[in-house]
Amino acid sequence: MNTPKVSIVVPCYKVEEYIDRCVGCLVNQTLKDIEIILVDDKSPDAVPWLCDKWAEKDKRVKVIHKEENEGLGMARNTGLEAASGDYIMFIDSDDTYNLDACEKMYFNAVRYNADVVACNFLTEIQPGMWQKHANAVDTVLNRDEIYEYVLDLVASPPYVSRERLHPVSVWALCLRSTIIKGNNIRFYSEREIVSEDILFKITFLRYCNIMVDLNEPLYHYYHTAGSLTHSFRSSAFENLKVLRNKMIDIMGDDKQVLQRINRFTISEIRMHITRLVNSDETLKIQKIKRILEDRIWNEVVSFKPSFYGLYAHFFYNLCLWKCSRILYLYTFLASIIRDFVNKWCYICCYIHQKG
Repeated sequence: MNTPKVSIVVPCYKVEEYIDRCVGCLVNQTLKDIEIILVDDKSPDAVPWLCDKWAEKDKRVKVIHKEENEGLGMARNTGLEAASGDYIMFIDSDDTYNLDACEKMYFNAVRYNADVVACNFLTEIQPGMWQKHANAVDTVLNRDEIYEYVLDLVASPPYVSRERLHPVSVWALCLRSTIIKGNNIRFYSEREIVSEDILFKITFLRYCNIMVDLNEPLYHYYHTAGSLTHSFRSSAFENLKVLRNKMIDIMGDDKQVLQRINRFTISEIRMHITRLVNSDETLKIQKIKRILEDRIWNEVVSFKPSFYGLYAHFFYNLCLWKCSRILYLYTFLASIIRDFVNKWCYICCYIHQKG
């Protein structure tokens, strides 16, 4: 049997509403020499049956039914073990690729003998309303430039207002499989750390000599209710501290690296507190207080942003001043304002489209 050009790993859990949309975009790729690995993470809905139906329709579809639910990271690892393609891609089962995504990414991988090809993406910020990730031009990076890319995906320099210049997610990537398998690169569980993607990505990029970064958006990222990316997890703060230590182990602890990791840590804490404030949790102020009293602030306090937006700057200082009650109120009011602005922008966009 010929080695497929690309293996696409698709973890599947509680996505019966979206899985046909996702797999449909894969079986109809213009690059036909691919394999599609559906990993049923013991989904309790119709996902196992739907996966099997796709395997019956298309011989390129392989289905793996896990015996227990282990989460996204472990499901991806199961898919990696089964992947046989020259390159490996990932997609979340509630998202889609353009129909020519595999062809364009594989073409550029071969053209430049690249170890990794990244594409741009569109984010659904409201139903039917899409936003393109900022990315200026197609770029071919050498090893030194890949190192700078890694720093910028962890966090931006302190004088840049954007939190990071590149996405941490592993979807929208086409990765040389020999690097993954030759170096036994695997995902951590999201139940142990937050942002399991970033550790996989920075570890993989350490072994790369050539990277192609495409400006064209080939991936469509949908906001889905219940997504781990946007839901509150009480363990996330402790898991973040574990992640920070692992990032230092991988990247080192020189001044420049620590500056980026500290900014990343502060940003993740801000998101965690925001999700806590907007969650159904009880005793929110007490939980915020415990976060602000954690000794991690002794480690990240050295970060001095020369450019922070007004909201982020004041948020950071409230954390350093340990003003838990004020921070709760500030975050709560900011969330209300942010939701209002987003809804107003959506209404204006809808009116403009109809007009």
